[in-house]
Amino acid sequence: MSIILAIDYGLARIGLAISYVGLAEPLKVIKNDLTASKLNIGDQALEEIKNIIEKEKVEKIVLGISEQEMAKKTLEFSEHLKSLFSLDVILVDEALSSYEVEQRLKELPKKNRRQAIDHYAAAIILENYLDLC
Repeated sequence: MSIILAIDYGLARIGLAISYVGLAEPLKVIKNDLTASKLNIGDQALEEIKNIIEKEKVEKIVLGISEQEMAKKTLEFSEHLKSLFSLDVILVDEALSSYEVEQRLKELPKKNRRQAIDHYAAAIILENYLDLC
């Protein structure tokens, strides 16, 4: 199995998950600060993704895509990733990933629910992709 990085792309936060041997693991949430960027990704967020790709020897990227205006921004982000890293970028429908995470988090105590869920959403996007393979 190849090492796959999943990305739940957002304008404020980006969730990351990784798969080493066919299991999706939430990795981290990074801030996407667009104030000094002309692209749909901040310089620091892009640097963090680059470091993960190099450190983990990522071979493929799975990118969640939603609908309407956000889908257009995600497609632009996808093209940017392809040009920078020369990796396959596979688009996967993320329509219910955040909802599914929220349902799973309901099983946790309330004090543990107040956190960014983007990396869990990325893990669900990756699970959906792996289920199709």
